[in-house]
Amino acid sequence: MSEKSIYEESKENITENDTNENIEEKEEDLFDEVFGEDEEKKAAKEKMKKHIEEQKKQKETKKEEQEESEKENEKEKQEENSEELENEKEEEENEDEKNEDGDNEGKNDDENNEEDNDDESDDGDELEEDEDSDVEVEIFEEIKEEEESIKERDVREEDVREKYFEEESEEENEYEEEELNKNEKNKNETEKKNKRKSTSGKLDLKVTMEEEEEEETNTGIENPIERNIIKSVIKNKARKAVKNNETEETIDSNEIKKINEELEELQKQQKQNEENDSASIKPKLDFLTSEKGHAYIGRKKSVLAKYGEEAGLFIGRVKEKDKEGTDVYLDGLNPHVVFVCGARGSGKSYVLGVIAEEMAIKNKNVGIIVVDPIGVFWSMKHPNKEEKELELLAKWDLMPKGLDNVKVFIPVGMKNSVPKSTYDAVFSIQPALLTAEDWCLTFGIDRFSPTGLLMEKGISKVKTGYVTIEGKPIRGKQNTFSLEDLIQCFDTDSELNDKDRGYKSDSIRALASRFDAAKHWGIFDEKGTPLSQLSKAGQMTILDTSFLEDNVSALVIGIFARRILAARKLSTRREAAGKFADTTMEDLIELNVPPTWLFIDEAHTLIPGGNQKTPASNALVEYVKQGRRPGCSLVFATQQPSAIDTKVLSQLDIIMAHKLVFDDDIKSIHKRTPAIIPHQYKKPNFIKTMPVGIALTGDRQETTTRAFIMSIRPRMSQHEGRDAETTEQVQELAEDQVEILAVNITARQLEKDPKISIETLAQTLETLNTTYKKKVSIEKIIKMLEKKGITSDENYLYAKGVKEEEEAEKLREQALEEGGGEGVEENPELINTTKTKKPTEEEIDFEQKVELTAIQSTIGEKEARTLLAKHRLKKTLGLFGEEEILDRLSQKYGLIYKIKYHYFNQKDAYRTGEAYINSISGEFIHDSNGKIVESTGLNIINQLSESEATLFGQLMKKKTLKELANQMNMEEGNTKRIIDELIKKKIVTESTFNNEKYYTLKQSVDLPKTPLHEILPSIGKRPIIEVEGISVVPPKLNETELPSLLEKLWGNTKIKEVTHLFLPLWEGILKKKTGEERTIIIDAINGKKML
Repeated sequence: MSEKSIYEESKENITENDTNENIEEKEEDLFDEVFGEDEEKKAAKEKMKKHIEEQKKQKETKKEEQEESEKENEKEKQEENSEELENEKEEEENEDEKNEDGDNEGKNDDENNEEDNDDESDDGDELEEDEDSDVEVEIFEEIKEEEESIKERDVREEDVREKYFEEESEEENEYEEEELNKNEKNKNETEKKNKRKSTSGKLDLKVTMEEEEEEETNTGIENPIERNIIKSVIKNKARKAVKNNETEETIDSNEIKKINEELEELQKQQKQNEENDSASIKPKLDFLTSEKGHAYIGRKKSVLAKYGEEAGLFIGRVKEKDKEGTDVYLDGLNPHVVFVCGARGSGKSYVLGVIAEEMAIKNKNVGIIVVDPIGVFWSMKHPNKEEKELELLAKWDLMPKGLDNVKVFIPVGMKNSVPKSTYDAVFSIQPALLTAEDWCLTFGIDRFSPTGLLMEKGISKVKTGYVTIEGKPIRGKQNTFSLEDLIQCFDTDSELNDKDRGYKSDSIRALASRFDAAKHWGIFDEKGTPLSQLSKAGQMTILDTSFLEDNVSALVIGIFARRILAARKLSTRREAAGKFADTTMEDLIELNVPPTWLFIDEAHTLIPGGNQKTPASNALVEYVKQGRRPGCSLVFATQQPSAIDTKVLSQLDIIMAHKLVFDDDIKSIHKRTPAIIPHQYKKPNFIKTMPVGIALTGDRQETTTRAFIMSIRPRMSQHEGRDAETTEQVQELAEDQVEILAVNITARQLEKDPKISIETLAQTLETLNTTYKKKVSIEKIIKMLEKKGITSDENYLYAKGVKEEEEAEKLREQALEEGGGEGVEENPELINTTKTKKPTEEEIDFEQKVELTAIQSTIGEKEARTLLAKHRLKKTLGLFGEEEILDRLSQKYGLIYKIKYHYFNQKDAYRTGEAYINSISGEFIHDSNGKIVESTGLNIINQLSESEATLFGQLMKKKTLKELANQMNMEEGNTKRIIDELIKKKIVTESTFNNEKYYTLKQSVDLPKTPLHEILPSIGKRPIIEVEGISVVPPKLNETELPSLLEKLWGNTKIKEVTHLFLPLWEGILKKKTGEERTIIIDAINGKKML
């Protein structure tokens, strides 16, 4: 048999065990199974069934009348018997003689009565048989009429049959008539037999009706002419077999095979007809198409007419006969709620990546935030490297491409345990942003339980202020409090801890312990990450939440979704009103976010259905309900569509359903698809057998007529969400490299824990040997560690000096026990044994080997001599004046301060900045197209007071005294005194124009106006090398001056970290004949003079 298609129901063939008689009796059923039940035959059966029911009712009424007449006859018989008994009494005298006569007469009477009853019953049976025969005659007359009409129709279709089948012949037609007559005779004989055998007069006829679902009525061949042709051919084949055998033996297996082969050919032809007939799936597929012939889903006609294909997201191609191969584009201009679902490994996360990378490339005006609960989307930075997908990309006319606007954020608490190369920044949230309900859902506490009410009161008190048990007032911290502040409030607040009106100490301790545990989640910070850092136009933000528990991840996403929606609501209203001048700096940093697309994978953990709730549930429900006008879009994926909150599903306008296995999930898809689903696609087996990368896609827009099958395009960027393969992965590393690796790991561990067990080292070494297929011995590693100053005994390894300290401590304890405390003062040398011990040469060498990082130099010694020679003094005309020679040349390094700081441009929000300052010149140092450049004016600001620095910043252009006073909000007298000071320091000059005095800076100044200028961290992008034993030029700008310097320049800055980077220099000593020397220093990158 040919394979069944997805649109075709399975059909059964005639088995070899069917006899000739079974073929005659079941041939109609066979046709019904293969072709579906004939409509005319179905109507005839229904008519026959109704007629039989009416005749049965009439028969039952007649039977009741007969029973009543029989009862009357019995009464008459009883009366006759009573008269006979009276006659017998009168003849008592002749009893002996008449008894025998009476007995004989009684027997004769009984026989007569029985004969009479038999006659009456025979009359009744004849009546019933007559009535039944009338019913049967009428029924079979109708059957005969139907057969004659079918016969006439077969004659009319004879010409058509001859075109398709050559096996029709006059012989078969004659045989068909004979068989019809034979069937009628057989039916009459069976009727007579039934009349003889029947005692109840019931007609034993069975009419079976098979009910089929509406979806399945369309299977089979649609053309009735073709249907009747096929039926008649199969009938004639079966009759021919019976005629040839002329027995009731089973049909020859060869004939059955021929019939099956013909059925297979007909089914193949039917399948081909269905494939060629594009109108078999209704309604006809149609899209909103662009001028280039691209199909658009989710886009309105007016938007397509106005913007064309701008921000069209190419996601796949149509995978069905209607519109085969048409490119499908998703609208990326308007907000949408897109639902992607499918079983594990069906391609749902892949689709999220396709849409996200299209958004990142096609629409630079929106912010993209991808919630990554399994840590796979960070790889979108890199181009696709899979061989199979590279071939597919070529077929789709695409090129592998990594995204350069991806920024990966991890929780702030994980930055020390994650390789720096796998993330770009950290994110955190302020505890003040969480409501009492958020905390209750996260901790699993009833909102209105005593613990829930205690939490609400504690949060309120920390914001507004409270009084401790000792009576000390604590000022409220509004939106800047930490978890430690909350714990302190629970422990010390007088009202909460009151014995009469407060809460139980057990409840307070339990709640405080929960908040103490929350400190280790790694997501909280007093300041938090500004929203504008996460949702930024043209940037794809990957929030890697794979390090977090589900409830903590839900808490984070709920907070961000709520903040994005609130920010976009206010921004949209301000845009509509045109009120931008009233925007404060605080609002600008938090509320100035672009329209945002939020991508969520494994959404069932964040927005579960039923009675379950997470901290993200309410926030995401509001996000999709109210997000259309503010421009908030949501794309979410799950393995369990039936487990998603229906409030979110009711808002979706585009769905992409991949392969699903469970019926509950399939039904939920059918319910929530916002488009007409053809009945062929509603069959459970259809969606259960869809290949990977194929999606049943539905669109709410009226321009898309129905749901359709789409093939997802291959990813241009790398996808890390593939199944893990448990094959052996050999990692190449030489044995000496494994030894060094083991030593370094152990040394780092000893920095954290000064004492570790030998067993731990053995386990670590075993893991390394297994990974790299080596056999490094533990004895060799211990010897290598001892060379680094690490000591050991039978059980433990000790960091440098730890073992000596432990031994000294033991000696001290022994001295205390033996001398009762007196020996300590008498023998102080015993205690200070380790302190007075001189370090060995190896220890001194180990301490001096400090790892330092420096910018890689580009100027060698030879070129440096040439450059320095240009700065020496030469005789005029070779005769007059003094002359210098380059006496000595050495390489030095200048200290550069690498500063990380927070810039607060509103009350509770900040942005992180990075800058580099040269300690020699006191100026910002940058990299500009490969050249080292510096600012001008920063070293001047360092010499000024705060008021002088503020005025200095206003004098970039010529201004009058009045203008300066207004800008500084100062009296003109005070402003004039500051100006005079700057004039004395030769920083400001005074000029007169039209009898008006103007003030300006004496020398030009070039300083960054904002602490977030993109050039500030540029020097850190140059190649870095490690150096040892360097000679550093003494700095002119001290590290302690940096906080006040940045405060004077920008204000509202707080330095978080200062590290050191070294600039390579060449120092030349120029010497005169008199022995006088002077020093010239140039940088080893551009050759520019530094000193």
